[in-house]
Amino acid sequence: SGHSAGGIALTNIICSGFKPDRVRYLDATYGFWPEKAYSACGGSASDIQFEFYVRPKTWTDSGFVRKVKNNKNVDYITSHIAHGKFIEQFI
Repeated sequence: SGHSAGGIALTNIICSGFKPDRVRYLDATYGFWPEKAYSACGGSASDIQFEFYVRPKTWTDSGFVRKVKNNKNVDYITSHIAHGKFIEQFI
């Protein structure tokens, strides 16, 4: 799991070769981070479960996340809670 800027750390860990069972981006899907990790894990052909928690109509509700949200290995969860509350709410 990675929250906020922890998304880049999560992406770097995955791109280094670590293959988790599940990946959680907690309001942390900025820029290329989720796309790079998702691709490194094999994308929709992977058995790795991706969970993208985003605040609607914000930077974390990016085009990439919306593009893959219907894939079999992706859960796309929207929430209007405050950014700083994502950890206590979803872990």
